[in-house]
Amino acid sequence: MAEDTLRFSARVLDANGQVVPGATIRFIAAGGRFEGTVEPSGLVRSGSTGTLPVTVVAQMPNQPTITQRIEGRQGCLGRSRLRSPAGDRRERHREAQERGVL
Repeated sequence: MAEDTLRFSARVLDANGQVVPGATIRFIAAGGRFEGTVEPSGLVRSGSTGTLPVTVVAQMPNQPTITQRIEGRQGCLGRSRLRSPAGDRRERHREAQERGVL
């Protein structure tokens, strides 16, 4: 609803589902200026009804930065998974090992 607030939150997990120490996450408005604003901490303030595009930026020590665009819509917020290219390779390798391919 117009003039309402919500807070996005995120965690960076490794291929084993463990929290990555030292990771920082920022949220950046990616458009929808009339629909609302978003603070780097994830606090969203709506300006009007509609969809608010947000870019999530995850930075980890000695790793490439991960970015993903998400959308905040009234009543349609849920979970989103962000994966690094290295994490995807490790996951595929682990799955292949479990299937006995490697």
